[in-house]
Amino acid sequence: FGRPTTQNIHEVQLEVDGGTANLDAQNMSGVEQFTYTDSDENLIVENIFGQPDTQTHRLQNIQPNSDYTALYDSGFDRDVGTLVLTIGSDATPELGEDDAENNIRINEVSFQVREVGAEEYEEVVLSTQAIQDADTYADLREAIDQAATDAGWDEIDVDLRENQSAETQQSAPYQITLSGENLDFQEGRWDADLDVPGDSDTVTRQSVDLDREGMIISNVELESVGSTSQGSEVNIAANDGSYRGVDRFEVETEGFVNLESLMSRTNNSEGTGDDAPHYLQEVELTGE
Repeated sequence: FGRPTTQNIHEVQLEVDGGTANLDAQNMSGVEQFTYTDSDENLIVENIFGQPDTQTHRLQNIQPNSDYTALYDSGFDRDVGTLVLTIGSDATPELGEDDAENNIRINEVSFQVREVGAEEYEEVVLSTQAIQDADTYADLREAIDQAATDAGWDEIDVDLRENQSAETQQSAPYQITLSGENLDFQEGRWDADLDVPGDSDTVTRQSVDLDREGMIISNVELESVGSTSQGSEVNIAANDGSYRGVDRFEVETEGFVNLESLMSRTNNSEGTGDDAPHYLQEVELTGE
């Protein structure tokens, strides 16, 4: 499947035959559901940019011994909340070129944030002359960071998305990431004037589910998977072994389902393959 670039395509359906298929999802913004359907071979979806509590993985009409693997590129730190703000694909600098000319004019960045355990979110609006006058991407990042500090949120880190090569960065959405330990974000938004075509208020919410005892949760839907004698493996984890995996799967089933394993296994220094650490603690199962 290669490395497609998409924006706000909420469901991606993938059908595999003729050998194991790989999808590199690092340039796919706003996906809410990956559907692995009508397949008799393995599927690996890697470099998913997001958090598992905001997405669903659906397996539908899957033949025996056809396995599904979903790997997230940012990992899941139970103590870190993240908000990713996205603007149209033509507004993107090359990786490492912080002095690239800024062809976006940001008027305002707003979001809601709270410390983990707090009852209410605080509405934060960042709108300064430095943000509006930023001539380079480095200046824009620095201006947003300073505005967050001035608003009383100095624990918020501001960064460009830097997990892509310069080649792919040119065709990927432009993204600034707000993150912080023990913070939970929601409802982020740009207000921008663009010198290039693109959406001025496209937003991808990426926030770890921190309300259920800090567990990292993944949503799984299964319909007609496997046979009476053979099943499939499902693994939802992180690309990078420095991150932990998913603690809890919330699974809905329909029709006959046979799984050989349901796991969150991430390769790291403690082991790879069958020896890699397993993080899954709980499974909540509902269905017919």
